[in-house]
Amino acid sequence: DDDSGTDGGGGDDDDDADDDHLLSGRRPGGDQDDDHNPLAQTTSAETAPSDAHAPPEGLPWCTPGVEALTRDGRPCRVDKVADGRVTVTVRDTRERLEMPVADLGRLAPTEGDAVKITDDGAVFDAKLLSIEDEDGIIKLESGDYKIINFAAIGKRATAGY
Repeated sequence: DDDSGTDGGGGDDDDDADDDHLLSGRRPGGDQDDDHNPLAQTTSAETAPSDAHAPPEGLPWCTPGVEALTRDGRPCRVDKVADGRVTVTVRDTRERLEMPVADLGRLAPTEGDAVKITDDGAVFDAKLLSIEDEDGIIKLESGDYKIINFAAIGKRATAGY
């Protein structure tokens, strides 16, 4: 009995190929970049996903009015984004800083948070209802519901700025 796969059927080899994703932890047909998980991107600006409608900086969540983290971990509100730089106000101290956008980290929203979303180049205020895999289910102020890539959702800044 020879299991070399030369029996003409080749069935075992095909089954093994279909199961490769189980061993690697990858989803079949899914994102093959192991480092890309928007749900885990709470502080890393360098791993933001590529998106045709993202700002040139590649951070679709980074819009004025969202909360972020400075490189040294201080919560801040994004006030302005232009030419690869941001102006922020640090919470509690109200210190205003200007820095490269790459120095900001994402402060990921949680279910129930007021959020800002970027969708097809437009920015909307909404409420994050739930998080499902890489998507956020949101309710716009207009009452409409949308499913948006979680990486494009920023936590709206609250009091303290």
